[in-house]
Amino acid sequence: MPDDNILTTAPTDAAPTTTPPTTTAPDTTPAATAPATTAPATTTASTTSAPALDWAAMRTEYAKGDDKMLKRLERYASPQAVVDALIAAQNKISGGGLKAALPADATPEQLTEWRRDNGIPEKPTDYAVSLADGLTISEDDKPVIDAFRDVAHKANLTQSQLDAVLNFNAQIEEQRLSQRAVVELQQRDAGIEALRSEWGSEYKLNLNLIDGFLATAPTGVREQLLGARLADGTPLGNNVDVLRFLAATAREINPTATVTGSMGTGASEAIAAEMDSMKALMGDKKSAYWKGPTAAKMQERYRQLLDVQEKVNRRA
Repeated sequence: MPDDNILTTAPTDAAPTTTPPTTTAPDTTPAATAPATTAPATTTASTTSAPALDWAAMRTEYAKGDDKMLKRLERYASPQAVVDALIAAQNKISGGGLKAALPADATPEQLTEWRRDNGIPEKPTDYAVSLADGLTISEDDKPVIDAFRDVAHKANLTQSQLDAVLNFNAQIEEQRLSQRAVVELQQRDAGIEALRSEWGSEYKLNLNLIDGFLATAPTGVREQLLGARLADGTPLGNNVDVLRFLAATAREINPTATVTGSMGTGASEAIAAEMDSMKALMGDKKSAYWKGPTAAKMQERYRQLLDVQEKVNRRA
């Protein structure tokens, strides 16, 4: 095929007899094919990649047998993650995000300066008390909070840390009081239902007797008793056993109150007057005491009054 190459490159007006110049054709052929001999080398260089990093092996090598160091390195997924963490830590330090720890043997001056740099009040009384909306501090809680200020200052709590503790405590107390109120209401309703069933028509009478009995106590005793709580936290006034005892005691102390509804000193006179009015009707067999729709009720009433009068006389 050399002749074909010559024909394609030779001038169209060349004479057929000028064949000697064709002796240069072999020199031009290598030049044309030279780039092809270097192409494979170029292609091989561009497709060769660096060997993959073995991060697990690198971690072990860096740790040099230090298990704690190895565990810290295992927190990072790659060397790049280690570098990122290092840069972030340096930025935090340079930006003031990391503060120096308080020396174990710090002088009073160093302690004061360290507290100032870390947002800790100079004195316990400098702590403010700021609660979230809806949360309050009772008068009983104020001495406790004042004492906690001292504890917080010794522990070097910041204002925000103290606020978090106080708000958490106030929330817990608020929840406890709300839950207790619900329980006490349920106890009260259950007690009312039980005593209504037990006392029947004398339910209100017995409550009045209890109230009248407690009214005879020295000033403040009634309030202390009704505000007291049993060992399980139940208000004394909600406990049916306590109410039964108070009602029985009131009846025993002043039996006249069971028929007059009063603990006053004039109850006996009232009973005597009511019995006298009934005795006047007893002499007439046609009276309301003996006949009519109220006869049975009136006779029962007279027996109650007579029973109470006998109890009073026995006590006397």
